[in-house]
Amino acid sequence: MPITPPREVVPALTAAIGAEVPELAADEATVRANRILSEAEEQRDAPHERHVAAVEARLQAHETPAAV
Repeated sequence: MPITPPREVVPALTAAIGAEVPELAADEATVRANRILSEAEEQRDAPHERHVAAVEARLQAHETPAAV
C-alpha cells in the first residue's frame, strides 16, 4: 500500500516541481502538487471503497427476494 504524504508537504512538493521545471508558475506547481496528493489519496482509499461496494452488494442481494 503506498504511503500518502500529508497535506503539509504541499509546499515542499511545489518547490520540488518548481525546481525541476522552472518555467512553471508557482500557481501551476501548486496545482500539480495538489493533483499528486489527490491521486495518492484516491489510490489509498480505493481498496476500502471496493470493499464497501462489495459489502453493499451482498447486503442488497440478501434483502432482495429471490425470483420464484
